[in-house]
Amino acid sequence: MSTETIIPVHQFDDADTLGMPFKIQSLEYVSGYPTNTAHRHNYYEVFLFEQGTGEHLIDFTPYSIQPGCVHIVFPGQIHKVNRSQDSKGKVVTFTENFVLPSQDLIDLINNLGAHKDTAETIVLNPVEFYKIYNLIDHINNEINGCNLDCTPAIRSYIYIILYKYYLQKGIQKDDLNNISEGRLFSRFKKLLESKFKEWHMPGQYAEALNTSLKVLNNECTHYSAKHASDIIRERIILEAKRLLFNTDLMSKEIAYQLNFEDPAHFSKFFKQYTGLSVKEYREESQKRFR
Repeated sequence: MSTETIIPVHQFDDADTLGMPFKIQSLEYVSGYPTNTAHRHNYYEVFLFEQGTGEHLIDFTPYSIQPGCVHIVFPGQIHKVNRSQDSKGKVVTFTENFVLPSQDLIDLINNLGAHKDTAETIVLNPVEFYKIYNLIDHINNEINGCNLDCTPAIRSYIYIILYKYYLQKGIQKDDLNNISEGRLFSRFKKLLESKFKEWHMPGQYAEALNTSLKVLNNECTHYSAKHASDIIRERIILEAKRLLFNTDLMSKEIAYQLNFEDPAHFSKFFKQYTGLSVKEYREESQKRFR
């Protein structure tokens, strides 16, 4: 069977930003591809919805679009935006290279990424929403009025926006005061992204991170209220969903890709944690998410 990717991955286009890996666009901007069909990016997107209704699907989870909501899409996530025609707002996009010079910004984004399953969306009251939304104007002023390199100032504003988001999301406050102390959890999530197909046991990650399974589990439960094994399982399930939706691979081929020696075990594993068989999920996802 073909492994050809069905869902397109859009690259950051800096042709209209003078080579700057950062961009602000109005929500009404018509891009070069349909945003209401499933797609992915190799960059970050922060949606700020000032007006409108609809549904934003991010990695197969539906989120409501309403005034005052903020949605974050991380690189590689599958998403599509079904919004009403009267929708208004801003979309801030930036690449991983854009944030690299700022360790504080990297740490903050890594912590948001580590909480990705709970940190993708938030709905704010008007006062708090416009505190964030109005910072976009400050960024535009920097871009339009700066003759020198203004990227350090823009990074600072992006940090403020994400930090305010982080605060409003209600992620534990001690995480905010000691963001760098969460680096073990962030390192675990980063390692998981590269090894989840090979390593299914939490002890393998603990050993690679030079820590004990007890310490790793304590970190995971502190930052996500989940054990390491739960987080590993969820990542495997997400990848299985992406492959079922995004390729025409057979169930046994997906099982082998995800390092299940027995395809029957994979099928049982998938149904146990999704409530659907592999075939049922593929059919259901094609109907809903296309």
